[in-house]
Amino acid sequence: MSSNSSGVIQAQVDIDAAPTDINPFGDFELNFAGLADGDTIDAPTMWGTLGSTAVTAGNIGFSFYESQGDVDSAPAVNESARRVAATVDMSADQTTGIARVLSIERYNDPMNGDTGQISGEYRLAFDANYVLRGKDSDPDVCLHRDQFLTHVWRYNLYHASGVEDGQRVTLSSGFPFRTQADDHGYIGYWGLWAPSDVTIADGDTIYRDEYGVTNTTPYTVVKSPGKLVRHTRNTLDLIDADGLVSEWWDFSEAPPVRYQVQLQDPDWVAIASWDDNTQAFVTLGSPVVLDVSTLGYLNMWSNSLGGQVSYVYGNDYLTYFAQEFVTGDDPAFVGGALTLYGYTQCLDSGVTAVEAEAGDVFLADSFDIQQPYIFSFDGSDMTLYWDSTGDGSTMLQVGLADGEVPTSGPFTWGMQSGALLTDTTSLANVWEGWNQDVFYTYETGPNPWNQYTALWDPTLAEYVDFDAPIQFSYTHSTVNDRNGDSTYDGQTFLLSYGGPGDLWGIPSAGIDLSGDGNPDRWVPQFSLADGVMLGPTGVEYAVRGIDMEMTLLEDPTGCVGLDLLGAAALVLPDGSTYTAPNIGAMPDLDEAPAVIEGVVQGN
Repeated sequence: MSSNSSGVIQAQVDIDAAPTDINPFGDFELNFAGLADGDTIDAPTMWGTLGSTAVTAGNIGFSFYESQGDVDSAPAVNESARRVAATVDMSADQTTGIARVLSIERYNDPMNGDTGQISGEYRLAFDANYVLRGKDSDPDVCLHRDQFLTHVWRYNLYHASGVEDGQRVTLSSGFPFRTQADDHGYIGYWGLWAPSDVTIADGDTIYRDEYGVTNTTPYTVVKSPGKLVRHTRNTLDLIDADGLVSEWWDFSEAPPVRYQVQLQDPDWVAIASWDDNTQAFVTLGSPVVLDVSTLGYLNMWSNSLGGQVSYVYGNDYLTYFAQEFVTGDDPAFVGGALTLYGYTQCLDSGVTAVEAEAGDVFLADSFDIQQPYIFSFDGSDMTLYWDSTGDGSTMLQVGLADGEVPTSGPFTWGMQSGALLTDTTSLANVWEGWNQDVFYTYETGPNPWNQYTALWDPTLAEYVDFDAPIQFSYTHSTVNDRNGDSTYDGQTFLLSYGGPGDLWGIPSAGIDLSGDGNPDRWVPQFSLADGVMLGPTGVEYAVRGIDMEMTLLEDPTGCVGLDLLGAAALVLPDGSTYTAPNIGAMPDLDEAPAVIEGVVQGN
């Protein structure tokens, strides 16, 4: 069934014998059917069977068959078909065995038409230590049974001390809601999400969606055209940053060019440029040295360090920042509107789509410490205004003019200002704005993620407070690496934790599995071992992987005595044993869950 379709899978298991020491899988047959909306059990979208079987006397094993659509004829446009059959035969102690899998797929692409049958066959033979794998006509590959490369996709953090010692770290980062029209969405620290056909405007009322609760809390939606971001300073010595790859925009070119840059001591160099057509970086013929002495500074973006990174010419360190959104009840507004000062990359007001597409979104840089641009950010409307006259008489909203939406160029995904400060008295030059312990930037643009959305609680007369992610620096080491890999030993990363299963900041890289020169999937560059200590001081939390992928490691010298002749001769099931499940109508559930993640709900 398509991941975009709704429906239900029905399954029926018939068990004829329980597991025993010599037959640990027992004797069973499972029949299943996937019904999309409108299907009947006699004509499901997908169906199949899984059962225990023994190809060889005294052995144990399985047979599996699944069918979706008809691979023997062309599917309708935008439709697909698939058939998979597998047989496994192994010794009762599971130390030796063979297997064969045949997959046939077929697509009808609107651009290229019917693909015809695309088949792939795997053959396996294994003993106590190794697996010999054959795929189609490819050379056979020998793999360890007990040595793996592990990629961890999701982690939890656990309190390492105090009254919550051993408890999972949880955050109140958001909740689901419903509108007055009974549409559903989610709102949290990162903003609001709703289906593309649902419009939620400033001032609308929404309700917290609590399953089983009818009288839910109403909130008022507050929207503004941009987000003010507070940056808190951290530093990384240049000696530890050698080779670190970041992204940098060269605004001296028209239109601006996006580069990958790195420090190749003693020079900063551009090593690749972005290609809009391929949506990928293209390596330059040779590194291009950047004249940082003339530029004065580099304002970059680094995935490894969690975002914005700056280098001021002459410093022996990089500056990077932990970031958090300024919310409506932020302490910065205690004295009223927040006055901010900027010198470089200050966003203009009334920017047109044509100007944005050409990269012309900034006011001219000011290099006079005594002549900053003055801005005001008010907690009442969460919008940045440029005090164009300097006396408060003419306040212009920063960013795009009403109705303007760029469709090309560097700012289609939004635009961000340079450093904005609350105090400039300590500056010796304008570049030092990026090196202050705290500074602000303003993000705005035509997209929902460029804009600020919050909730006002009319009962409590305050904004709803969502927990920001926990951010901290982490220096990787071989001993902390789940795979014992030393590649990133000594490198520093800015990690963020947004709640159970949501730790990010570990860089990823593409893997080309098909050999066409383009990555087919992305994997983390390293994985943390369970029990590694993390946190703002490095000892607050213990990490544990909860979702991981383990890949058998190759051993070209192993698999002595194994061959794939027996696997190739295995007979595959044809689906003839399938019987449609007969389990009756699905019950209606109208009560809230009694237990969620082991916690009893309610009283």
